[in-house]
Amino acid sequence: MSDTNPTHKKHRDRPLSPADVPVDDLPVVEISDQLYQLAELIAEARKLTYQPIGGGRIYGAQRPIDANETGVIGELALQKALGKLEQAIFIYGDPGYDVVDGNITIDVKATATHMQLPELLIPYDQELAADAYLLAHRVKPRKVRKVRLVGWAPRDLVEDREPQRHPGDTLNYVVPPHELYLP
Repeated sequence: MSDTNPTHKKHRDRPLSPADVPVDDLPVVEISDQLYQLAELIAEARKLTYQPIGGGRIYGAQRPIDANETGVIGELALQKALGKLEQAIFIYGDPGYDVVDGNITIDVKATATHMQLPELLIPYDQELAADAYLLAHRVKPRKVRKVRLVGWAPRDLVEDREPQRHPGDTLNYVVPPHELYLP
């Protein structure tokens, strides 16, 4: 993407955000049948290994296996985009990040919401261990197996905000699309 494109104008002193460009200009990663099958296996393993720590967070009307699958597919999408496909299964959760790119740690937050540009949600009680938080969005319908890399936020941007009870009663750090950086 280029700042010279008239549809991609900067807003005063801040860089472009996902809200500043057409949603179709955001990068989309296609998940192959083989990667999808791998994601299903990893999600099933996570469902079992995450039970001792409360099973993770689920927003909306998803089953735990669907939420785990969405998370794994988001992680695989970023790894595929970076050319670094490697997926670990942790018995008691990951170290607070999913991908290491150079010396930067990235925690992928994936969603399958109906929203075109969802918000980045990070649980308030999660240790902010990653350098960056990337929002990955499963493009509907799920059978299409495409993931849009919406945007990212550095740790300090997440830490500097007041947590909100959103969605519902869950206390989260919420970063709206217009505050994210383009992927």
